[in-house]
Amino acid sequence: MKNKVPSAIFAILFLLTSCTDVFEYSPYQANVESDRLKQQSGQLKKLFVNEHINNKTITFATISDSHVNYTNLIDAVNYLNSIDTLDFVVHLGDMTHRGLLKEFEIFNNCTKEIKHPFFTAIGNHDYLSNGEKIYKQMYGDYNYIINYKGRKLVFYDGTRFESSILPNIDWFTSELGKDSLPTIIFSHIPPWGDQYLPDHTEKFRQAIITSNIILCMHGHDHSYFYGKKLNSEVDFLVPGATLIRHLAIVKIDSTNGYSFKIVKF
Repeated sequence: MKNKVPSAIFAILFLLTSCTDVFEYSPYQANVESDRLKQQSGQLKKLFVNEHINNKTITFATISDSHVNYTNLIDAVNYLNSIDTLDFVVHLGDMTHRGLLKEFEIFNNCTKEIKHPFFTAIGNHDYLSNGEKIYKQMYGDYNYIINYKGRKLVFYDGTRFESSILPNIDWFTSELGKDSLPTIIFSHIPPWGDQYLPDHTEKFRQAIITSNIILCMHGHDHSYFYGKKLNSEVDFLVPGATLIRHLAIVKIDSTNGYSFKIVKF
């Protein structure tokens, strides 16, 4: 396969993950190295370079819930690098298990090898320890919008239990109500889980049923689900976790119809 993660990284990962008696990490470390800060701006530049290609068709991949299984994560990266037609890749959250700086650094060492533009949605495990601060430094905002090829990509943080504040559901509803662009939602927590307050679930439902939603994509549950939820006609896709060697490839055509396949890599 092309662009395989070099074998030297395996040695680095072994040192960082196995030598716990040699290296001590405080759960409150949050000193992100300068070359890892605010990576989203560079990924956006990569994305928009290709915006004119293939007209209005978008093909993207999602991975999710890799936690600290770096073998599966590296295998997923190598599989994604074997595909030349992806517009971008999204990690749907839980890129760490305990929110440690060490875990974010190893995750970053693995995923920086992805040749496609790469974006993230924060997961509830990524909030643990000092992960909330580390994620902000390394990847940027928890909630953000990307407009690409006439579609709106909405990244929404629905974490409640591990966060110090409630999810910003008003931001979500406001952003969806601003226009009628065809929209894809990327969010770690599915809106039907116990992380959601009942009124937040209802606000989420009202927002999606009055918007032009192509697909809602989520992680967290580690198992595959595809179908309609929340008494709506909106399609939800939970591809399954990198932990169980699942990833999704999604294609949006010029009429905003879509198809997908679950890859067991």
